[in-house]
Amino acid sequence: GTSFSDIENLIGSDTQIDTFNLIAGNIDGSVSGGANTTDIIVNQLTAATDWNITGVNQVTVAGITFTGIENLTGSDTEIDTFNLQAGNIDGTVTGGINMTDEIVNQLTTATAWDITGVNEVTVADTDFTGIENLTGSVTEIDTFNLQAGNIDGTVTGGTNTTDEIVNQLNTDTAWSISGINEISVAGTIFSEIENLTG
Repeated sequence: GTSFSDIENLIGSDTQIDTFNLIAGNIDGSVSGGANTTDIIVNQLTAATDWNITGVNQVTVAGITFTGIENLTGSDTEIDTFNLQAGNIDGTVTGGINMTDEIVNQLTTATAWDITGVNEVTVADTDFTGIENLTGSVTEIDTFNLQAGNIDGTVTGGTNTTDEIVNQLNTDTAWSISGINEISVAGTIFSEIENLTG
């Protein structure tokens, strides 16, 4: 391979897959994945990492602004936090094999979360896997649709007073109300949820 230094901007291939491995440091300019639809960022950092999804296939992570990136892969050992700010990722976002990854809703509109499998969720037109914790908006409505599987960690609706769980499962379902706006259902622990629909 070739080692580069003092390079502020990177542009990937328009026809081939580009994989950007985050190991240390950052790029001061911008990184573009190119016009193909299969580029990926892989987190190999040794610290907790915030990913800010800021537009369609746009993300800022580790101080680097990326565009044209369709897939994100989090660390296998460190916490990854995916902050939804605008847009979406067209491919898949994978949290990694650790058990502490999180999605945080920072969108300014009502948001539907479809829980589709074990630690799998589709939200804001982005498919996530390997995500153990969900945090809703503090100002907007979050609706959590139970479709299959569960979330192993916790799901927090946020401090607004209008969040909801909707049961779309095809089996009998037990809801255990355990505290003020706290409930366990379908193997998932929810808090700050004010409305339930069976």
